[in-house]
Amino acid sequence: MFFCNVSCANIYREASFHSEVDTQVTMWEALQLLERTKDFIRVRCEDGYEGWLNRHQAVEREKPRENVLPVTRIQAVVWRDVERKEPLADLTAGGYVLVVQSGPRGLEVELPDGRRGWVGHQVCVPLGGFTRGNLTRVARRFMGLPYHWGGKSGKGVDCSGLVQLTHKLLGRAIRRDSPMQYQDARPVSGEFNGGAAGDLLFFAESGTRITHVAIRLDQGYFIHARGRVRINASRADDPLFDRGLMDTFVEVRTFF
Repeated sequence: MFFCNVSCANIYREASFHSEVDTQVTMWEALQLLERTKDFIRVRCEDGYEGWLNRHQAVEREKPRENVLPVTRIQAVVWRDVERKEPLADLTAGGYVLVVQSGPRGLEVELPDGRRGWVGHQVCVPLGGFTRGNLTRVARRFMGLPYHWGGKSGKGVDCSGLVQLTHKLLGRAIRRDSPMQYQDARPVSGEFNGGAAGDLLFFAESGTRITHVAIRLDQGYFIHARGRVRINASRADDPLFDRGLMDTFVEVRTFF
């Protein structure tokens, strides 16, 4: 197997840095090799997405069988030693660490290329099970994060990347793009103000194809990535209401 060896790396449509970015991979994400060129490898990601990754951002090794923990902190640093004086690498939510040992001052971790360093215990704090309350709480952690086309990490997200990441951090794997998520989720309501906390609102901004997705919060609000991760309202009398979103709304669906 190949594994992403940086906190976050782009997956390109073609084997070139000038090509369109379709998605990303994160630290320790397992990648199946499909093809290679001099500078890029074509891979299949954990969520089934395929594309081209720069070969310097991945390494080949055996898959660890245990002690791989998800990174739940939005951004973090791997330090060369327990004294935390010199950084070794960075991490971001959505990635993983391979834990070598746990001590009172932190976790010793190993990167895919074999380098070892230390992170604080708070980097991998569990966020709880897959419940509606936990999903909305985790989504709110990313408020203000910049929109990044193809992004699915704590460094930046697109709309479906935010949805995938919040589900992933609670142990629920879903597919990458909003049309895929619409196809896989269970129908709930055709009302713009419908659904319960944790349900998903889907939008079609051009024609009938799903192009945008948001997460329902409590009391008629939803959170989504549009320019940045923000909250809008589904009630017309609220200052956070956006008529353009209502006009392109399609349906509420859910993974609960």
